[in-house]
Amino acid sequence: LLVDSFIGSRQFGLRKQHLQALDMRGVQGSRTVLFPVIDCLNHHLDADGFTTPADGGEPIMRTFHQPSDKNNGELLVRYNHYDAVDTLLGYGFVDVTSHWITSVPMTLVVGNHHIEVKSNKAISESSLPFDLADLREYIPIVAPQSHTLTRITKLMLCAHKPFSLRRVLTYLVYQLGLAHTSLVAQQQVAALEQQVIEQNRAWWQAFATDVAHLPASHPAQQLGQHSLGLIERVAQQLDIAH
Repeated sequence: LLVDSFIGSRQFGLRKQHLQALDMRGVQGSRTVLFPVIDCLNHHLDADGFTTPADGGEPIMRTFHQPSDKNNGELLVRYNHYDAVDTLLGYGFVDVTSHWITSVPMTLVVGNHHIEVKSNKAISESSLPFDLADLREYIPIVAPQSHTLTRITKLMLCAHKPFSLRRVLTYLVYQLGLAHTSLVAQQQVAALEQQVIEQNRAWWQAFATDVAHLPASHPAQQLGQHSLGLIERVAQQLDIAH
């Protein structure tokens, strides 16, 4: 498990186009590789992420980030759009700079329709209306199961973009044909927001209770307090009562 965790947090995936550029056309699927120098860069949410353009037909990996005095001139990179849960489970530290959290799994109810929310980081690749283009990373994959059940991959609560949750939920009720007027949509979204906040708050409060016996410096304690703090910041900005 230790070896798997060590390698798993440091490996990079090569996709089909990268394999073809390396003339590895007989390889099926994807491959994972290690980049020892790239691996030396630490994660920071505000840094630029990795890019893998093709330069003269050769696949390369780049990142652009200006070292700053507050980080002692360290060159940093954003591993991905991770929340604090991801960084703790994948890399062993709680990223307290993260300003969003992926919702816990839950079931939301609107009328006689149930929406099962998973905790999957997959991003929808469907075409989006122009006014939602800035929310690409927040939009879940939507999979209707029946006329009363839909499964979606995720919901995200972001303290820096608190109204992203409202916009995503509004998109969902229209996408699923649940709202036929703007007034109905507004009422449905308000009810869904309340459910999302209450269920996430309850889950993380239970988590905080379970780890309360641990030292305050323990990562589990840090994660619980960080997550509850984000939830309350989003709730306050959306004017959702405790």
